[in-house]
Amino acid sequence: MEAGKKVRKYKVGDRVMSCKNNGTFADYFIAQEENLHLIPAEMDMDLGCLGEPLACIMYSIFNSGVQLGDTVAVMGLGFAGQIMVQGAKRKGALTVVGIDPLAGKRVLAKNLGADYVFDPKDPDAEQAIRNITGGRGVDVVFEAAGSGKRLPGPDGRVNLSGTQGGNPFNEQGGAAAENALPFIKVNSSTY
Repeated sequence: MEAGKKVRKYKVGDRVMSCKNNGTFADYFIAQEENLHLIPAEMDMDLGCLGEPLACIMYSIFNSGVQLGDTVAVMGLGFAGQIMVQGAKRKGALTVVGIDPLAGKRVLAKNLGADYVFDPKDPDAEQAIRNITGGRGVDVVFEAAGSGKRLPGPDGRVNLSGTQGGNPFNEQGGAAAENALPFIKVNSSTY
């Protein structure tokens, strides 16, 4: 392990995390100094390594366009999705819908503030969500599962998080292919 000749802020042995294209969970990585952040000595490394994924999630939430009274869908209720459920509520969403195939994650999302939860394998889930929104679709979709559905309304916004870029709604039968809906690529980090 070594530090580059031009590195001034850190020294070998410092506990750092990277908020760029490096794996925060890796034991060793190469990064530019401006992309590093010191993990305080008193902080457990298990918590310190969460800085990068939390930063990505919060960036998505803050830049999502969620407005007071919106209906928001969170697709994928893993670590990121659970925080997005809470963030959407804090941003003023009136209704938050969580979508995940795992029952335990749906239960947790309800406990953290989701108003409704659905299994994406349920053939009636999409129609149930449309019914919740009076047929118009949701205002904002947080996509944290790596796949797309036909949930946004005509003026709905899609925020990608946890995908490798691109538009997952271009898949056969997806929203962009079916309804030519635009999407907003707010964040496409993986963690």
